[in-house]
Order: sequence, then C-alpha cells, then structure tokens
Amino acid sequence: MLNRIVKVVSLIMFIIVFMISCHHGVWAKEIEGNHTTTVKPEIVTRVTMSSMDTNRVVSTGGQIKDVVYSEEKGVMVKVDGKNAFIKFYSAEDPTTQEREYANIPTEFYIICADNSVYTIIAVPLKVPAQTIYLESKKDRIKENLEIFSGVPFEKKVTSLIKSVYQNNIPYRYEVKKHKDSKVHEIDGVYRVTATRDIYIPGEGITLMEYHVTLVGNGKRELSEKDFLITSLVNKPVAISLDRHMITKNQIARLFIVKVAGEEN
Repeated sequence: MLNRIVKVVSLIMFIIVFMISCHHGVWAKEIEGNHTTTVKPEIVTRVTMSSMDTNRVVSTGGQIKDVVYSEEKGVMVKVDGKNAFIKFYSAEDPTTQEREYANIPTEFYIICADNSVYTIIAVPLKVPAQTIYLESKKDRIKENLEIFSGVPFEKKVTSLIKSVYQNNIPYRYEVKKHKDSKVHEIDGVYRVTATRDIYIPGEGITLMEYHVTLVGNGKRELSEKDFLITSLVNKPVAISLDRHMITKNQIARLFIVKVAGEEN
C-alpha cells in the first residue's frame, strides 16, 4: 500500500510542478454567445435569461413537478413534462412609447420528479432566448464512466487532484462540505481543518481537502508522510500538498484521496 501511495504521490508532484510553472494561468473561460447553461441540484446558480424572448428549462432526469417563484416579479411560467418555459413581462413606457424590459434578478425553485431541487437566480438581459439544463446524478455517472473508461487508476487520481488544485472542478463531480468539522492537531505542530469533499460519481473516488497551519511560530518543512494518520483517513490511495514549506499565518492545502467503502 505504501509503495502505491509513493508512486501516486510522485506523479502528483510532477503535475503540481507543472501547474506552478504555468503561474496559475486561466484554466476556464466563459464562452461568449453561449445560449445554454447547465445547473446542478442543491446549488444556488446565477444564470442569464432573455428579457425579450421565452427561455426554456429542460430536466434531464425526469418530469418537472413544480416551479416556485414570486409572481409579483412579472414572470410567466409554463410547465410541460420535462420542460418549463419562462417569459419575463415587458411594458411600454407611456411617455416615450418605448418598450421596457425586466432587469431585476428573480429566484426560481424548480422541483423535479426525483425530488431534486434546483435553485436558479435568473438575471434578465437583452440577449437571445436561453436554454438551461437541469443536470441529474444519472447523467454525471454515465459521463464519468465514459470519460474514465480504460484510464489507469493513477491517472484518475492525478486528474482529480489537478482539477481541485486549480479550483476547476468539472460539473460532473460532486462537491460537499466535509462531515467532520473537528480541528485536528498533529504532534503539537500542525492544525488540520477539513474544508470539502469532492466525489467522482460512478468511479467511487473521493478527494478530501484540508487546510494545514502551524501551531507555533517559525518555519516548517512539510511532507506527505506527516499526514499518514488514521484520524484523517484509514487507507488513503494518494496524499499531496500544494506546498512543502510553511510559515506562521500561511495555509497549505492538503489533498487526501480514498476509494469508496473506506471510513473518514
């Protein structure tokens, strides 16, 4: 097991050196003119909608049961099976006779047949009609299985760590708050606090991200081996740090990867 961890860590260190050499370049850009958006359940998502035309919301995981919103915002909603159509009202200015369009953000709570709830903050703008897709968990599993088919386990792990390190997490991953809010103190030297878990549906791989700080003053060299302790995780398959030297008031990001079925 230890040899496997060391092997994975070596691959990870190569990736981190490469990423640092790129000086945190732009890893993701919003594509201008894109008329489609994908929304995940249980995450508040701000999306652009057309204030002039009818927008379409499509559920990929079953029927749309209901759309909850404030009617006084001047919005018309029609639900038809897996589709919901949203139109912002407009009015003619009595003085100028020019048509005025909505420009106030509106919240929509969309409930689907599997009881998933999607929270959308729609920002009406003078753009063409938009299509918003409500992503289901089944879609994410299917896509992950297709993307990772035939990919060696070590490459799956390094891909996960790379995406989290860059804060460029694919929409098909699940991000949750870590269940353990306890601050771990290691040998009176480090304080380790869990921040979030990132899970790849369909692959059974979870990355747990921690923040590491020093207990006292001075400077300390870090090693992945310092965190091979059962209070953090019982059987990790990979451990990586974003830095190997830390001083007081600095934070090191610690990434621990485990497979499904392991505790912590």
